[in-house]
Amino acid sequence: MLSIISTVGTTVFGRYDSPLAVAVRDLEASKPSDADIVRILNSNTFPGYEIYRQALADLKAKSVEFLRRASAEVNAIEGIQNQHNVPLGNEYYFLASHTASGALAARVLADFCNEHYQASRSEARLIQRLQVTDARGFRLIGLPYLIQTVYGLLEDARQKRLIAVLNPTGGFKAAIPYLTLVGMLRQSQGVEVSCIHETSHELITLAGLPVALDLANIKKIEPLLRACEDAQETGIERDKLANGLGLSRNQLIEEHPLWSLFEQFDSDHYILSGLGSIALAELRARAKDQEVWLSRQAVERLEKDFKPGSEARQNFETILNRIGSPENRVDPYRHTYKGSNFPAYKYKGNERLFYYEHEDGYILILELAQHISDLDWRYDRVPTQLTDYAPYRRWQRTDL
Repeated sequence: MLSIISTVGTTVFGRYDSPLAVAVRDLEASKPSDADIVRILNSNTFPGYEIYRQALADLKAKSVEFLRRASAEVNAIEGIQNQHNVPLGNEYYFLASHTASGALAARVLADFCNEHYQASRSEARLIQRLQVTDARGFRLIGLPYLIQTVYGLLEDARQKRLIAVLNPTGGFKAAIPYLTLVGMLRQSQGVEVSCIHETSHELITLAGLPVALDLANIKKIEPLLRACEDAQETGIERDKLANGLGLSRNQLIEEHPLWSLFEQFDSDHYILSGLGSIALAELRARAKDQEVWLSRQAVERLEKDFKPGSEARQNFETILNRIGSPENRVDPYRHTYKGSNFPAYKYKGNERLFYYEHEDGYILILELAQHISDLDWRYDRVPTQLTDYAPYRRWQRTDL
């Protein structure tokens, strides 16, 4: 099943000069309060209710072909579900800008998907200060809140073992690059990024980034990132930031290799940049992975039979980096083997490992093995009984 997370525009109200679109602009001109915007998402009576009712009725009345033309978000959702062959019963989350029009559009889409696709869950989420009229509010609150919300939804999907798909087809253009970047960074964790042009039926699925965040060095300044996050609305003093980065008083913040994680707030203060918020969220997400321990047998074989830099060693390291995340211990990576009571794990190549999910919460790697026969799925090494194995060395991820 899928968890589809979508940014939201206003195409659901039709073209710019359509009656519904005009009514939405009139509603915005009336300057609804923050409380009114919250009511749009959560109440049965709210400003713009007639606009909502008509837009929802229009969507429900359309055939599949015309439905895809009616909304960029629905067009993409149809494409995503067709690609995965899961047309019903998914989860849908619509990230609404902090505007009446954004909240109305998200509410219409969430309620439509709930009924039309028999959703297991369908929600509109308000992203505080995600709007175009207050650039300061967007930088200080809107963007960090968006990133926190997305990572929270990705973690929820991971725990439920759903395939998470980020859909940045519609919505606030300044936010879309950050949502796309999150998805491309998380692709190794099974997250997909798919979008579609409103006039096309061809879904575009983006590949992962050919570069990675330097998380090993970023982790060294994690306390500084957290301090900046705590002071996001006021900024952290420049001297405190420079000291935390190990810079001299005369050096510029921009001289540090990780300068792009911060941006200048005023003449003497800095805040987290959008990339900094993503880096901090990424560190938190990776910290939730379970510990991975290798048995003595696994350690000895890794060191004896698979030299550093070899293709087999790289494949094993990739598997060991991935297996701590529950979302990765699913088909097609996890599979049963008739010759063992323990599951095997594969990713690419002939490298396999057998593991045990310990009741204390860690993953114990029993044996490293290689696939040696396509005829009967034979492996060159198979674990015996659990009592023969014990935690010997904790695996330290090589991709951090």
